[in-house]
Amino acid sequence: MIHDRVESAQMGVRFSRNAVELRARGGFTQEEVALRAGLHRTEVSLLERHQRVPRLETILRLAGGVDADPWELLEGLAWNLDREGRAALDAEGHGVVAAGHESVTRSVGSLRPAERFGLLLTRERLHASRTQTEVADLLSIDRAELSLYERGGRDPRLDSILQLAAAVGTVPAELLTGMRWIPGITVIHGHYHPTSGRPGEAVDAH
Repeated sequence: MIHDRVESAQMGVRFSRNAVELRARGGFTQEEVALRAGLHRTEVSLLERHQRVPRLETILRLAGGVDADPWELLEGLAWNLDREGRAALDAEGHGVVAAGHESVTRSVGSLRPAERFGLLLTRERLHASRTQTEVADLLSIDRAELSLYERGGRDPRLDSILQLAAAVGTVPAELLTGMRWIPGITVIHGHYHPTSGRPGEAVDAH
């Protein structure tokens, strides 16, 4: 993936601000969020002070811990691929196109977060009519690494989510569609719950 300290720092500050604001909105303490999310309080603190880059599952857990949708934690976050002279991507111009020999056939009903992310990533790439090689070249990674993300074999970090979204011409929230962590009374009873909701839609937690 692209290593850009300035972009990463801006990303971390905005994510942390969103996390703090959402926790305050819900009236939760860090301890309460940690319990609800199945995370250690120290990890919640590190995330809120932008001293740790979360992975997809942590983003889902943290969102559930503050009683928010995952896309709310990504509000205002987008990676600028043009910082290092890469071709700018037209996020408004991508549409549904013929997928050629590629197709998305997996059911999304019971997928793990990383698997669902990979399915959504593949869908958005095909909608943008971009090959794996084209996307991999934009991100300075091997095609095999992109394939691993698309197959759900890697839990992506926040910066990877933002870069992958930019490379396929979509907003980061689209790659989290239908994913939510539903807290329980204790850490043991908390669980990941796939839904059919889209960003901004209410989700039935029962």
